[in-house]
Amino acid sequence: MVGVFSNTATYEGHSGVKIVPTKVMFDFVCDPIGGELATSDETSDSRWVSKEKVLDMVSAPVLRTRYQVYLDYNGSVHYMDYITRPQFELKFERKL
Repeated sequence: MVGVFSNTATYEGHSGVKIVPTKVMFDFVCDPIGGELATSDETSDSRWVSKEKVLDMVSAPVLRTRYQVYLDYNGSVHYMDYITRPQFELKFERKL
């Protein structure tokens, strides 16, 4: 496990969702063991990217922050509490 990330912002949703609640995400480092890299209903592109180039492809501040945690991973699990609306703001972070 690389990180635990809490998006503690709540905001108005769409498609009948009144309020989007707090979310908790867990990020892991994994090794591929088989299968084919492919797109899905949720993705339009899928490819392997080197660590040195991955941040060039990520524009959202919250995702850049989470990818940087992965790039800096040294065995400690990173915890972050942030909001994404009205704009990205890091509220709290620490290594566990």
